[in-house]
Amino acid sequence: MNEPWYEECPPSISGKYHKHEPTMEIHIQRCVYFAREFIKAFNLSDEEADILIGACILHDVGLSQITRKGNIHVEGWDYYPVTGWSKKGNGWDHPIRSSLVIGQKPFKNSRRIQDLVETHMEHWYDDWCRKPSNLLEYLCAMCDYLASRENIKLGDIYADVS
Repeated sequence: MNEPWYEECPPSISGKYHKHEPTMEIHIQRCVYFAREFIKAFNLSDEEADILIGACILHDVGLSQITRKGNIHVEGWDYYPVTGWSKKGNGWDHPIRSSLVIGQKPFKNSRRIQDLVETHMEHWYDDWCRKPSNLLEYLCAMCDYLASRENIKLGDIYADVS
């Protein structure tokens, strides 16, 4: 694969969800858009803003370990012809996988970002995913949730996501 994983990978390998977001890159951009709105609305500090945006950028990085373009002919991998991608397992553990990837090379506030990433799926997997315990964790989960909503149109946000 020539491009970075997130430029090609669909946010839903099965194709069932995120139909309005053709790549992980677009999903990340939408998450960051909502993060910026929450940063303004909640008057977050610069450090809190950096943590929230970092978590929005990295929240699905664990999927890179369990997804591949093409049909992977290995036991435990499922191929989804609608997207042309394969996924190992059900992917429900990707918040933990993402957190572990982030923790491999610690950096300033990486532990706090890991905490946000670990709770970002609580609205879908409420029976096993750790619940947000503070405002930043909740906002990260909401950024992911709102980005995934097909009925929320953002216009041309993609020009200014740096």
